This record gives sequence, C-alpha cells and structure tokens, in this order.
Amino acid sequence: LLQTFLLAAENGSFRRAAEESNRSPSAVSMQIRDLEEQIGISLFIRTAQRASLTPEGQVLFEEIANAMSQVQTSLDRLTEIAARRKGKVQIACAPTLAASRLGDILATFKLRYPRSIVEVIETPPQGALALLQ
Repeated sequence: LLQTFLLAAENGSFRRAAEESNRSPSAVSMQIRDLEEQIGISLFIRTAQRASLTPEGQVLFEEIANAMSQVQTSLDRLTEIAARRKGKVQIACAPTLAASRLGDILATFKLRYPRSIVEVIETPPQGALALLQ
C-alpha cells in the first residue's frame, strides 16, 4: 500500500502510478482508498486529471519518503559489507604448514566469509617471497 501511495503522490496521478507498477488504475485507486480507510484520513484530492496530496497526505508522503530513504541507505551499507566479504584470497605457505595448521584456519575463514575464494599455494619460504614481488 505504501509503495502505491508513494507512486501516486510522486506522479500526481493514479493512472501514471498504475503504469509504473504494471497495475490497472482501478487497482491503484482501490489500494489508496484502502489506505485512507485504514488511517481514517483522505490523502488525495481527486480530479479527473490529477490526484494531489491533501495536507495530511503531504505529511505522510514526507514521512514515508524519509523512511524509505533510510531503508535504502541501510541496504546500501549491507551491500558494501557483503561486497567486502566476497573476494579472492591467495595464501602462500610451506607445505608442512598447509598440511598441519591451515585446515582449521581456512574452515573458520570460510564460515565467516562463505562467498570468498581461497587459493593455497604450497611453496618453500623463498617461493612465497618471490610471489610477493
């Protein structure tokens, strides 16, 4: 309901809101009417060509737009966090270390960062230094 309300308010038209949401204008109108009945306030002044917000509708629009902006900001932050947890890690280590200690460390790492790719290169210490250069 709230998304439909936002579309109608932003477009100033139930018909354009319907086009954007791939619904019929009557479905949009019914949803707006349901919302108005739920809160007990008229949100739009309806004319043949336009649907403009009432003062109460303007208050609701600003509150919902602000809340949606905060939700989008949170989703963007979570996407950034997820992106940091995704990537490729290359580890060069001596074969004895790989066999004896690396298994537990990698298992813990994969639990924490399941979308990451880990590549282990077994090499003597001199080989590890060469890989860094």
